[in-house]
Amino acid sequence: MLKVLVVGLTILCFAKASEITLSNALRGALNNNESIKALEHQKRASELRAKSASRLSLPRLKLEESISHGNMPSFFLVSKLNQGEISPQDFSPSALREPDPRSNFETKLTLEVPIWLGGKTQAIAKASKHELSANLLEIERKTQLILKETYQAYVNAASAKEAIKVAQQGLKLAEEHLRLSETLHKTGMALLSDTLVAKTQVFKAEENLQRAKREYALASQALFNLTGLKGEVSSLERCEELQIERLRRSVLQRQDITALREKAKAIEQSYKAELSEILPQFYGFAQLSHSSKSAPLANGKSSYTLGLNFSMNFEIGQATLLRSRALIEEKRSTELTIQALSKQALLELEKAIAEYENALDALRLAKKRVEASEEALRILELRYKNGLGRIVDLLEAKTELDKARLEEVLALRECHIAFSNALFSAGLMREVLR
Repeated sequence: MLKVLVVGLTILCFAKASEITLSNALRGALNNNESIKALEHQKRASELRAKSASRLSLPRLKLEESISHGNMPSFFLVSKLNQGEISPQDFSPSALREPDPRSNFETKLTLEVPIWLGGKTQAIAKASKHELSANLLEIERKTQLILKETYQAYVNAASAKEAIKVAQQGLKLAEEHLRLSETLHKTGMALLSDTLVAKTQVFKAEENLQRAKREYALASQALFNLTGLKGEVSSLERCEELQIERLRRSVLQRQDITALREKAKAIEQSYKAELSEILPQFYGFAQLSHSSKSAPLANGKSSYTLGLNFSMNFEIGQATLLRSRALIEEKRSTELTIQALSKQALLELEKAIAEYENALDALRLAKKRVEASEEALRILELRYKNGLGRIVDLLEAKTELDKARLEEVLALRECHIAFSNALFSAGLMREVLR
């Protein structure tokens, strides 16, 4: 007895584990979806680029090694001088006319310290921060799109599963009507044609059931592709209430719109960085060098140099100014895109709200049609059993009930679809995770 109980509990737990709820599907997408995983790498890349840009103003340390060999008089003198081996005989005319070939191994360690580069490093760092913010917002928007697709894939699968139940009810009812017509035909209360008509309804109901099963299989595969989860989806729950005014307050702060605002700020800073190329630039440097005749860092002489460097570019072709003007045009384009996208977002939201309200009305009416169709069928069944009705009327009522039940399933599906579209239009798709 105990063994049977353990096996039964194991089977029950496995069944529970294999059932996919809406919450499981959404979290499965966040954890398993390849597109979301790709977005995580994109996010990390954006963070590293921003981190890199913020360090452009730090000092740079550069190590150089050069090896040279020759008998040019100037090279001969400079090499011996740097190596600390110069002597008065090296300046004699005969020695300078035909100096002996000589090698020079020079090692340099240079520290460069940016002091003022026309504001370039500061502008690049700020532009990079705005670019990072824009990229993170775009990544969040893409993540919400995948959540919406997962939500709707789940709704489609759950609706297809409910459609199977409706088809099974329709088949069961068609078989009951066939049994009833056969019974009445045997007693002489119904015609043979009634039985034949009832059989066609059974065939039609079987066809509807097979079609519903195929649609459910396809919907389940679509859900698996998004979430990596296999199993039976749970029943579709009631349509959630939409907080319309909150959506209207949030829509203009949507991630893709805010990302464009950040991009406009980044372009403005890039404009400043571009102009810095024609402004005065200062940096300090310290250099330690060692020259040797035989090998790097061998016996020789070390020396150092400290200095301050000033530079300024004068571009005859005005290439920098032209690139700056291009950035101004790009910023204007971005600002106009923000305006257009804002109008589009408002329209998308209002459309989604209207579709949601229409779906709610359709759902209420569908429930009433189901109740009315059930009652009409009940009355016609009684009339037919008593020989007062026609099989055609009974089967038409059954068809109307099947249609009403399916319309209720579809209305609930459309309500969920409109609900998710409205949340996505306002940039609040993560609300479904709560």
